[in-house]
Amino acid sequence: MRVNARLRCLRCGYSGPGNGPLCPRCGFPLITEPRNTLRIDRDKPSILRYASVLNYGPRVVSLGEGFTRIRRINGVMIKDESRNPTGSFMDRGSSVLISNVKGEVKVLFEEDFTLSIATYANAAGINVRVYVDPDRVGAYPELLRLSIMNNVSVEFGSKREVNVYYGEPLFLDGIKTIAYELYEQVGEIQAWCCPWRGVT
Repeated sequence: MRVNARLRCLRCGYSGPGNGPLCPRCGFPLITEPRNTLRIDRDKPSILRYASVLNYGPRVVSLGEGFTRIRRINGVMIKDESRNPTGSFMDRGSSVLISNVKGEVKVLFEEDFTLSIATYANAAGINVRVYVDPDRVGAYPELLRLSIMNNVSVEFGSKREVNVYYGEPLFLDGIKTIAYELYEQVGEIQAWCCPWRGVT
C-alpha cells in the first residue's frame, strides 16, 4: 500500500514518505502530519467532523464511525466505542486507511482490527486476503464473521504477503479522533485509561 500522506518520526525527526508503519531511518513508529488546520464541522455526527486534518485518500469511506457518546457509571466517564459499526474503536482507523487503499488488502488475522479493515474494504469494493496462523489462539467469532464476507478469502498457514499492518500511520490518523472528541465533549482531562485485550 502506498501512503500519500507526509509522515513524521517523533524519535529521530525524519519527515517524508514511508513504506509501512516504521521509520526508514530509526525503526520507530511513524505518524501522519495533519493535512490542514483543525476545523470542526459540527453538522457531521462522525469522525468526518475532523476531516480537515485527516489524511483521507481520493475517496472517503465512512460507515458513520466515531462521535460516540460518553456514559457516566459510578462516577467514571466511559466512551462507548461499542457503538461503532463493527463494535470497535478500530473503525476510526479503518475509515481513513481504506480511503487510501488501491488493490487487494493482505492482512494477518488480528481479531477486531482485521474484521474492521475487511468491513470497510467491503464498503469500498476492495478484496481482502486474511492470513491465519493455525498455531495461534484467536478470537474465533471474528474469524467466523470474516469467513462469510463476500470480499474476504481466509488462508491458513505460514505463507504471508502482508501489505496492511496494525499501527499503519494512516490507521492511527483515524484513531486520534478519540482525543479530539474527548476534548470536544468533556474539555480538559487529567487522566484516562484504555482497556485493551491485546494482540499476541
